[in-house]
Amino acid sequence: SSPDPTPVTPAPGQQPAEPQPAEPQPEVEPESQVLTGATYGPFSGSPDDPVRNGSWIADVRSAGHAGYDRVVVEFDGDYVPIYEVGYTMTPGPFHDIPGEVVTVEGTAFLHVWLQGTSRVDMTDDYEPVYTGPDRVRSDTVVVTEAVELEDFEANVRWIIGLDTKTPFVVWTLDSPSRLVIDIAH
Repeated sequence: SSPDPTPVTPAPGQQPAEPQPAEPQPEVEPESQVLTGATYGPFSGSPDDPVRNGSWIADVRSAGHAGYDRVVVEFDGDYVPIYEVGYTMTPGPFHDIPGEVVTVEGTAFLHVWLQGTSRVDMTDDYEPVYTGPDRVRSDTVVVTEAVELEDFEANVRWIIGLDTKTPFVVWTLDSPSRLVIDIAH
């Protein structure tokens, strides 16, 4: 560590210099440190009250960044519902709720489970909120695609296909509420 700077003593008859405010530091964007704490999972989270409805899926997207790929599930409510994200124990193929076989591109797979949400507004005549695809393809380094397997009785499951098993981290954001999954590459 560097030594403390030598204090400046004013010349006789001069007033000490007024302390100057510190230069404002630029805000560090959260994504610059998102892989701190990355692991092979699983990650879990739940609101204080686990029986909450009204935060419906509004968007699912993915994008590549320097050092990691990101998958985001955005909600139209004020909170992120109960979630669990971790690597699957089986390599696939997977089965949707009617029991149909669903293939997902990749050699490693993250399972994303959300409880207390849906792609439809379950309080308003089941009007669709998320009208996007159930298969979101990615032009990224590690993520191949994300595929919805289930949206049944307020339980939603997605599988994220990856080219390789790599550490990941999960976090949430507000305004709008989002579940963010960053996967290292």
